[in-house]
Amino acid sequence: MPSTRGSPTFTDQSVEWNSIGPVLTVMVGILLQVGGYLGIYLAAHHHFSIPYWAMLGLAMVACNGQTWFETAGLVTCVRNFETERGTVIGILKALLGLSASVYTTIYFAFFEPKSIRFLLALAIGPSAIALTFMIFLNHVPYIQVEPHTKTHGFHMAFTAVISLAAYQAVIAIAHSSTKLDFWGGIL
Repeated sequence: MPSTRGSPTFTDQSVEWNSIGPVLTVMVGILLQVGGYLGIYLAAHHHFSIPYWAMLGLAMVACNGQTWFETAGLVTCVRNFETERGTVIGILKALLGLSASVYTTIYFAFFEPKSIRFLLALAIGPSAIALTFMIFLNHVPYIQVEPHTKTHGFHMAFTAVISLAAYQAVIAIAHSSTKLDFWGGIL
């Protein structure tokens, strides 16, 4: 009978994949987002000419890159907080929805008349942030904690999400009612 000592089992390989899988998912998202937005940026700068359908294809590729980021984060957070899946998904979906508002605020504050430069910022900015923080995207084994400690952490996350949403709403209303200068767009 052959010995199985020293040979990796399926469980050993899946544990290794669980730490590499989210990183690979984020890397695919980075490649898609940089490739898509950089292609749109270069086409808008007239470095090459592409038909309308190809521009739509680049936009679809660029926007699909962000869904890979979300998938890696969502799966990892659901695995880390097995007993609070609904809460975790709610917080992550709220932050995903608010990200469009944050991008809009950044555009109005820094890039408003120069929309082509904003395409370059969309190619580099979120991808650089994802590349920087993907080392923290890891499965952490579940540790039993006191219920009030866990609830306090989720209340802090909800407070942060609601505060960001209120800030974005105030900025959007203020910007649409009056034309704000550079510093007013940031504050």
